[in-house]
Amino acid sequence: MRALFFISLIILLGCEEVVIVDLPQSQNLIVIEGWVADTLGNHPIRITRSKPFSDQEQIAPIDDAQVIVQSRSGQVFAYSYTPNGIYVSDFEYQGIANSEYRIIALIDSLEIRSEWDELPEKVEVGNIRVESFEENDPDNPNQQITIYYPKLNAIDPEGIANYYRWLFFKNDEVFNEPEAITIQNDRLFDGNVIPNNFQSFGYDVGDDMTVQLMTISR
Repeated sequence: MRALFFISLIILLGCEEVVIVDLPQSQNLIVIEGWVADTLGNHPIRITRSKPFSDQEQIAPIDDAQVIVQSRSGQVFAYSYTPNGIYVSDFEYQGIANSEYRIIALIDSLEIRSEWDELPEKVEVGNIRVESFEENDPDNPNQQITIYYPKLNAIDPEGIANYYRWLFFKNDEVFNEPEAITIQNDRLFDGNVIPNNFQSFGYDVGDDMTVQLMTISR
């Protein structure tokens, strides 16, 4: 057996080939992320620099930018830096539906202005119910366990291009894995119930379940 394994090992080693991929030099880009919402708050904005694909270090925050959010009506909200590249408004404010906003940032003598973006009308969530299904217990495949998930009734406004993001919380902690990012547009369900068959967000007996439906701009 050892001889056969040794021969197989040599064959495998003989087939190995080292391939070096010549990646193009990445650009050093400024990345600005932020929301303006219709809730009263400081609406954080994160500003960082992009890093090469092969760089395993943490993000590179920009800590010396001058940042404001401006409304089309003339309001200006100044921002100040906090750790990890996060800027927050000096005073709490609340976005107004159907109003337009933009971010202006001064970084290294470069002024960056986002496009004007309109805060859409929110869509109300109606009846919320809890449904369930059975599946094999991962710790004991011979037993079944009950998984609970949310089901909501929300009607998409007809004739308006709407975009949505769902947020799910279990015991006040948000599902934040990449596969948990749930974004929709109403191209296929305009004027009807917003599809929300979210069985992948499982809850157990005793868990607190919170669901938010965000109406977002394109």
